[in-house]
Amino acid sequence: MEPKPPGWSMTYGAAFGDTEVVRVYHVRPPYPDETITEVIRLAPGGAILDAGCGIGELARRLAPHVERVDAVDVSEPMLSVARRSAGGGRRNLRWLQGAVEDATFDPPYDMIVAGDSIHWFGWPQAVNRFAELLGNAGVLAIVHREWHLDEDALERLRPVFARHSWNPDFAPLEPVEELERRGLFVPLGEHVSRPVRWTPTLDEIVDVHFSTSGCARSRIPHPEAFARELREAVATSLSEVDGRYELEVVGTIVWGRPVAPKTREGRRFRRVVSDLKSDTDPWTESRRPVGPESAGARVTIEAQVSDSKSDTEDGKQVADRKSDTETAVDVGPRQRNDEGPARAGPSFP
Repeated sequence: MEPKPPGWSMTYGAAFGDTEVVRVYHVRPPYPDETITEVIRLAPGGAILDAGCGIGELARRLAPHVERVDAVDVSEPMLSVARRSAGGGRRNLRWLQGAVEDATFDPPYDMIVAGDSIHWFGWPQAVNRFAELLGNAGVLAIVHREWHLDEDALERLRPVFARHSWNPDFAPLEPVEELERRGLFVPLGEHVSRPVRWTPTLDEIVDVHFSTSGCARSRIPHPEAFARELREAVATSLSEVDGRYELEVVGTIVWGRPVAPKTREGRRFRRVVSDLKSDTDPWTESRRPVGPESAGARVTIEAQVSDSKSDTEDGKQVADRKSDTETAVDVGPRQRNDEGPARAGPSFP
């Protein structure tokens, strides 16, 4: 299998254990309410695993609406903030320190949610674990929030990132596409929220960038020069009113099934936009997009498993798979805003 993109290695992910990163992480804009509502709808009342929870925003906002939430992160400093934050002490919310690849969990889960974290996990080990932890109808929901929606501002900021980031391997790739390309994930649906107003100060915009791995204050060579250039780029490309900047945040959810690497041989996936509609798929009824936009295009997902697939058991070849095709799933159209499609992955280091 093709290795995971090097810019997402744990060499760079380790920055989320830095005190300076943890200190400013809360300045990031919250996920839109619409995004949270959609995640709740995807796992109605069930058990959720929040993988790579950070300071626990998703876990704390989801816990009042579901049976239980297990939230795991490799960074103990992040979990320390999560426990002390509003809603962090709920009885149905459990904080776990460890890597998703080998931590101890309490399956099955109706959903595994990864909020801006899926690209930091070990592929394919984490995907194999997710496939084992999910129930029969459970889904993996990959959640992302994007606040760099002004293309003019982003064009001014990219050279600043390039000069100062300590991650020379970074590339603006989309995790969902990279997982699909490796045969590790089958998307079943997508939801893009409406833009939500966010009005940070200039200091907050600087701190948001210091909360990222590639621009972590403790890692980049010249943090003060980075902050100065960032301020100049923002001030010349965005409008300021009463000390605050008018920005927008969009939340994206792509949900589907993780594909355990050990079973992916002999399986091929084909995604075809069609006008088909199915009411027989176990995911369709409870996870069909709602609202007037949901009457649009459908995605047909076929998983064909070779009859010759076999495993070795007690020294004998035992056939354990047969040809199978998953039915069509209505995922609705992808919503877009005036600036173009929302990204499903980080647009800067």
